[in-house]
Amino acid sequence: MTSKKTKSGSYSKGFTTSLRDQFLKNQLRENKRKFSKPFTLNLLCLTYNVNNKKPTQSLEPVLDIVSQFGKENKQQIIFNNPKKKKTKGKKEKKDQEILIDFGENSKTKKQIHSNETQKQQWEEQDLNKRKKKDPNLPKEGQVQENLNKPLDRNDPLKNRIDLIIFGLQEVDTTAPALFSNDEHKANQWKTVLEESLSTLRDSYKKVASKQMAGILLFVYARSRLRRQITNVDLSEHASGIFGMLPNKGGVAIKMDLYDSTIVFVNSHLACDMKHMERRNQDWATISENLNFNWITNYDLNAQANNKILQTRHSPNSNKKENELENEMKSRKSKKDHEIGKKKRKIRQMKKSKLTQSKTQPQIETNEETSGKGKQEQERERERERERQIQTQKQKQRQKEKENEKRKKLSLYPTNSKMKISNADILFWMGDLNYRLENISRTEVLEMIEKKELNSLLKYDQLREQMKFGYVFKGFKESVVNFPPTYKFDPGTITQYDTSEKKRTPAWTDRILWNCNENHAVRPRGYCSHPKFTVSDHKPVVGFFELTLLKIDPDLQFQYKKKLTKELDKAENESKPDASVSTNQIDFLDCRYNIIKKGSFTLKNKGSGLVQFRFMPKNNTGQISEPWIRVTPSRGMINPAGEMEIFVQVQINHDTIGELYQKSKSKYEIEDILVLHLENSKDHFIVVRASYEKSCFGMSLNSLVSLKNPIKKRATNNKGSGNGNRNVKKNVSSFIPKELWKLVNYINENCLDYPGIFMQQGFSKENQKIRDILDNDVDFAFDGSPLSVSETILHFLNSIAVSVIPVQFYKICLESVKSKRDCFEIIKQLPIIHQNVFIYLISFLKQLLKYGKKNKLEKDSIALIFSTVILRSPTKQISSKKDRKDKIKRKQFLLNFL
Repeated sequence: MTSKKTKSGSYSKGFTTSLRDQFLKNQLRENKRKFSKPFTLNLLCLTYNVNNKKPTQSLEPVLDIVSQFGKENKQQIIFNNPKKKKTKGKKEKKDQEILIDFGENSKTKKQIHSNETQKQQWEEQDLNKRKKKDPNLPKEGQVQENLNKPLDRNDPLKNRIDLIIFGLQEVDTTAPALFSNDEHKANQWKTVLEESLSTLRDSYKKVASKQMAGILLFVYARSRLRRQITNVDLSEHASGIFGMLPNKGGVAIKMDLYDSTIVFVNSHLACDMKHMERRNQDWATISENLNFNWITNYDLNAQANNKILQTRHSPNSNKKENELENEMKSRKSKKDHEIGKKKRKIRQMKKSKLTQSKTQPQIETNEETSGKGKQEQERERERERERQIQTQKQKQRQKEKENEKRKKLSLYPTNSKMKISNADILFWMGDLNYRLENISRTEVLEMIEKKELNSLLKYDQLREQMKFGYVFKGFKESVVNFPPTYKFDPGTITQYDTSEKKRTPAWTDRILWNCNENHAVRPRGYCSHPKFTVSDHKPVVGFFELTLLKIDPDLQFQYKKKLTKELDKAENESKPDASVSTNQIDFLDCRYNIIKKGSFTLKNKGSGLVQFRFMPKNNTGQISEPWIRVTPSRGMINPAGEMEIFVQVQINHDTIGELYQKSKSKYEIEDILVLHLENSKDHFIVVRASYEKSCFGMSLNSLVSLKNPIKKRATNNKGSGNGNRNVKKNVSSFIPKELWKLVNYINENCLDYPGIFMQQGFSKENQKIRDILDNDVDFAFDGSPLSVSETILHFLNSIAVSVIPVQFYKICLESVKSKRDCFEIIKQLPIIHQNVFIYLISFLKQLLKYGKKNKLEKDSIALIFSTVILRSPTKQISSKKDRKDKIKRKQFLLNFL
């Protein structure tokens, strides 16, 4: 709902209403447990890096491993409630209701059952329900006796698997798989998975699957349970070289099971011991970019019902809905016709009587009087029947209206995408690639031999990074009591890597989870399966018990009613009053395309609710300049509450436009944000950024014409020679010297380097290379060649006008089938753009000569470089059109290779 600003400066009722509704939805979502009934189910997760191998072993042993988890963990379900405090000398109150606190006069909060009591009730309810469906279930006494015994696969209550999730990595890592949606190998694994599932007691159906190159995720559910799954959605994010190649990244599947939202993520993060920071960065970018629709048309329940209806009603499923609708209309029209017929009859009788009274003399006999009385009685009966019909209709309408009010309310936002952090329960699995550091391979093998796993885990990178909050904030992992799962000699059970590289063993394959305070995850088992020998990894399996929620519409209606009353009371009690922690945010030393973050706090000082929104400026609909991003841009704050508002700055040629092409080498830019408070005064936040210009983001013409280093240029400097340029004079006349330095470094040092232009470099080294180029000094670089290759791609992508300008984009794609036409297009480019294109093609041909060593193929190099040389004019990377364009761009460049 869009809102318009009124003359008084405040926003229209539409804005306030939509914000209020969104606030209520957020509160209902956060306190869902108060009007829901909990239920439990079991979930099995498997993660396995298959190392580009075909499935040669059945996965049935992985499913059997549930029976080997040993004694059941007696740890009670613990809800993640950060507001709970421990008190000395008194019995701790567990899981109190969390109501909105509208001030000192808020009502006393009710204490609900403790976790232990709740857990027992849930288990009893679950057992009673399942007993009705399965008479073979053990009785209550038998279940209590078996609690301390090893899990038994034949125990249908304790060991029934309701959801099964398979996350595979490196299913297909060949070059063609990176550039197409070939599902051949994925289907091979799917066949093996479903054959293994067929051996279980229950039948299972696939909920969804998602593949991105070698990363593959399956979600299966018990057939009966699958009908309760709705709003399924899929997402992916590639974090390979240049954020484009899908050899690294993550895929996700989101679904609603009853009224709980669950998300499963399968990821493959950056490899190599040194790339820990890159792994952290991969996790952050994947978390940020995996988005879903809250509500989708992917409704498995509706699909299942359609199949049932097709068999029950008509073989022609396309007419099923129309037939039912026509039948209902027919019944309604018949009923209306009967009522109308009676009404017409009454009108005709009245009309005939009136006519008769006018034409005949008013002589009444006893017989006529008697006949008139009978007619009057008949008419009275008709009127009574009509009144009853109308009363019944009115009651029906009131009942329908009441039912509509009490109908289960949607808790989903209508104006935003869902992030994985919004999930009630989130499982993250995959080859996370975190290694063991500060310990030698020999020491690791000795500790594995002695089974000193707890001591060995102290050297685990993932645990160390989680401890300091750098990655997987809020996530948990089950107790690790199995040896490292990487790297083994394929075909062996316990033999770690004996190849030339002799990789140090590590727990690269993990399963982690996170849940909000309304839900619970109880780990019941976590292990690896060493007998799988097809890969250099071992599969890891996790078995969990989940506590989910099913909303009671009546309780939800009552809770919303109560919440609305308190909200009305808070709004009417006092005028909003809020303060900001600062009116100015400075971002110093901003670099090209590097994101800088800041924040300020908005605090509610009054006893009423504060509604805020950043106002758009100059009728553009934008609240700030393009180089600034503010989140959240609007919201509500409880009395005595506060909210942190984040301001993000990113400067490049797209966000500051023509300003970037001006001659100043260092300048400051600023913008003013207008923070509007409903029914209160506005606040003004000044955002300033100081920026040093870089060769990144400039045009080819500007780069070629440079005489002095970019960081030493003075305003309106006409130039006085070559300065400190350590490059041949004839080079700068046709290509930028910065590009020549980068390409020349690779030509002289690392044409045969494995993974070049296919793997990511290091962010710190990338920044060091930028400084070298901006200062125009000798290219004395001793870092990774991967950082140089990645910098080349970033440099080409940053050019203000791409190597092949946008106006040639369409004709290039139309000419991919003709080499001759492609060559003719290049001849039409501006001379500097021609020179750079020819120079790059020569460089790529040189790289391909070393293909056996550097592992580069024509398809891969063409896809990567076509993305930065022939840039798409649209930013809709995920659209179907752009996926088709990607193939055409690659083909265009292949015509020159």
